[in-house]
Amino acid sequence: MNESEKSEGWTYEAFDRNTSPIDFGPFESLVALWRSKWMGDALPAWRDFEFEDFVDWYGWLIVEDIIPDGTGDVRFRLWGTRVTDLFQRDLTGKCMSEVGNNVFDPEEFEWVNKIADEGIILRGAGTFAWEGRNHKAALSLELPLADNGKTVTHILCGIREIMP
Repeated sequence: MNESEKSEGWTYEAFDRNTSPIDFGPFESLVALWRSKWMGDALPAWRDFEFEDFVDWYGWLIVEDIIPDGTGDVRFRLWGTRVTDLFQRDLTGKCMSEVGNNVFDPEEFEWVNKIADEGIILRGAGTFAWEGRNHKAALSLELPLADNGKTVTHILCGIREIMP
């Protein structure tokens, strides 16, 4: 599977969760770590990771708690310091719906539902045009996490800044 969609200057691509880590370029190490926590076909839970697991990703991670009401909303449990610098805002503890559509498009709520329902991997790329900062760009990769191994309850997201 590899479907693609453009929205507000960002391109999103969905991948089957069995896609090889090597296919994700700068996210290869994050996907390999995530895959290393699988037990058979069971997805890892957030509790399966240790702080030290992410040494190469310090500051560049977001952890999202999915709000199980079907709206596609999430609460940001962790919003890395380098992500804060890039986005020029710290969203730790906030819901995506609280931030407003000047940051998150309605399509992003639909993608959260797709991650939750199908356990896909989502890759995004785009600029910060909504801030008038087209000179700043980022890549993102969202990985499903499941407290019980099956039902997606969290999303682990890695961010990398790129030059457009």
